Amino acid sequence: MDALRFWSEWMVAKDPPSASVESAYAQMVASVEVGRTHGLAEWVPSFLSEIEGHDPRRGAAANHNLAVALQQDGDLDGAVFHCVRSLFLYHQVGDLPGTWAGLRNLAVIFQARGENRRSMDARFKGSRVRAAMVESGLFPDQEDGRDASGEPLLILSVSAGRELRKVV
Repeated sequence: MDALRFWSEWMVAKDPPSASVESAYAQMVASVEVGRTHGLAEWVPSFLSEIEGHDPRRGAAANHNLAVALQQDGDLDGAVFHCVRSLFLYHQVGDLPGTWAGLRNLAVIFQARGENRRSMDARFKGSRVRAAMVESGLFPDQEDGRDASGEPLLILSVSAGRELRKVV
């Protein structure tokens, strides 16, 4: 596994994302930080695969925030897809805060779709990740919408699936 990680990091260092992708990602992060999600669903997918290929953590954050934007725009199927994609990438890199945020949002999205059993399952899994975060000392430091590397993440309100908690 270490050899695979070394190879991945070496490839990123050797062939970084294009300047336009870096600029687009920075623009997405700035939009998320001020709570402007309208329109993210239209331009984030254009650079998603390149970001994922070069930096899975940032790809996970981009998918996470795109899922929230899609949920806000009423595309619940797209929101589920990108939320699950972010969870896959966060799990791949072992990012507990990102995984916790993704499971929390997935529960809200499933609730908005009327899929209460899936929502409860996501909440249960999220509570297990939260317990692991508490045990490792990451919680409550990472509670307010940042993954382990500090990327800003939008958190959907559990009480009302259409509200956001802004990143401070």
